[in-house]
Amino acid sequence: MGRLVRKKRSYASPAGYRSGRGRSYGARSGRRNGGFAEFVRRYFKLLAICFVVAVIGVLCVVLFTGNTDTSVSAIEGDDTQIATGDDSEYDYSEYDDDMIAGLEGHEAAFMDDDPIEKIMEEGIRIGVTIGSLSGKEQEFVINRLEEASLLAKQSAEIYVTFFYNAGGGLNQQIQDVRSLINKDVDVIIIAYTDKESFEAITLLAKEEGVPIVAYDAPVSGGYAINVVTDYQAWGDAYGRFMAQNLTAGNVAGFFGIKDGVEANARGGAINAALSANQQIKTSEPVYTNWNEKTAKTEAEKLLADKAVDGVICEEGLASAVLDVFVQSGKLPKVMCGDVTAGFIKKWYTLKNEGINIAPPPGKNQTPPPPVMVTAEPDGFIVCAQPSPAGGAAAAFDFALGIAKGRKLKQEGQTFKFNVQTMITEENLASYYSMVKDKEDAFLITERLSEDMINALFES
Repeated sequence: MGRLVRKKRSYASPAGYRSGRGRSYGARSGRRNGGFAEFVRRYFKLLAICFVVAVIGVLCVVLFTGNTDTSVSAIEGDDTQIATGDDSEYDYSEYDDDMIAGLEGHEAAFMDDDPIEKIMEEGIRIGVTIGSLSGKEQEFVINRLEEASLLAKQSAEIYVTFFYNAGGGLNQQIQDVRSLINKDVDVIIIAYTDKESFEAITLLAKEEGVPIVAYDAPVSGGYAINVVTDYQAWGDAYGRFMAQNLTAGNVAGFFGIKDGVEANARGGAINAALSANQQIKTSEPVYTNWNEKTAKTEAEKLLADKAVDGVICEEGLASAVLDVFVQSGKLPKVMCGDVTAGFIKKWYTLKNEGINIAPPPGKNQTPPPPVMVTAEPDGFIVCAQPSPAGGAAAAFDFALGIAKGRKLKQEGQTFKFNVQTMITEENLASYYSMVKDKEDAFLITERLSEDMINALFES
C-alpha cells in the first residue's frame, strides 16, 4: 500500500552518529538497570526533588521548634562536646527486601519491577543500531525507517526510536547496543551490520532478553524476524512493462549508482526482462548518484545524439529527465518513472491539459510563441512504482508489533519484501489527487498493509 511522505534529507554517517528522538514503554523483560550509579543517573531529578523537600522540612523544624532567646556558638578554646543523638538502631521493618537491598547498595533493587520504574515509564522504546552507511542507497533505506518511526510517534504508538550509527566500528556498535539496553528498549532493529558484529550484538541482546528484528541479516539466525528486500522483483517489473509496451526502439536508463548488490539486482532484472523483446536496443546506462542536475544534463546529451523511444528512471530522477523531453517537444513512447509528486503532476498534466514551452529564440529574432506539448491518446505510456527501500519500514512494523507484546507465528523466519504499488494511467487520477497540492519533493512510499502484518502474528 502506498503512503505519502516528505522526501527526507540524506544522512551523514560519521562514527558515533546519534539521532535519538525520545523514549517509550512496552513489555519489559526484567533486565537490570546498571546498579546504584545507573539508578541515580536515571532518577536524578526525582531524587533532587526529594532532597529539596527534606531540606525544607529540616529548616521548618529548626525555625518553629528552636529557642529564639538562646544561641549556640563555637568559642575558641572551649572544649565542650555537643551531643549528636543516641545510638539506637534504625527500624527497617516497614521496608521490603528489595528496598532494603537498595539502601545497602545491592543491584537487585534496580530491576525493572522497581515501583519508581513503573512511574517513569513513558511508552514503547525501539532501538536501531546501524553498522555503517556506505552511500545514498543505504541512506534512503534508513530514511524510510525514520519516516515509519515518525508516523508511529505522531499516532502515539511509540514514545521514541533511538538511532545509533557505529560508523563501521565493532566496539562502537557493541557500546551502542549496551546504551540501547540501558535505555530499556523493547526491541532492537539491526541494519547494515557485518557477520561478526551481528553475532556479537545478538548474543548480548539475548542475554538481556531483548528481541531482535534484522534488516538483511548476514547470518541465518539470532533474530525474531529478518526482512530482506526483493530488488530483483522491482527491476523485473520495470523491464517487463517496457518490453510489453514498446514495440521497437532504443531504451535509455537513468540510475543512481553502478555497483552494489541492490543496484546489480535491479539492473540485471531489467536487462533480463528487456531481452524478451528482440526489437529493443539499450543505450549505455547513465549513472547519476541520484543527482537531478546530472540526470538532466546527461538526458540532453543523449537526445542530441540519438532518438530515445523508452526511458527507465530510478527514484528522484524521472521529473528532471521528463523536463528534457518536454522541452524537446517530443515525449518518449514508454516511460518507467518514479513516484515523486513532481513527476506525477507533470505526467497527469501532459495526459490531460498539456504543458506550454517557450522554444529558444533564434539569433537576433523575435522569441517564437509558446508551444503546447501534450501526450497523444495512445502515446506516452507510463508506469511508476515506489523505491524498494520501503523494506526498512516493514522491519519497523514488525518491531512495533513485537514491542506491543504480539507473538510471531514463526520465530526466526525471513520475510521477503516486495513492492506492491504500481501507478499506471488507470489509477493515475487518484494518485494525482493525493499529490497535486504537495511540493514536488513529496513521494509515495510502500508500506505493508495491516492484513499483511497481521498474517505473520498470532491473533
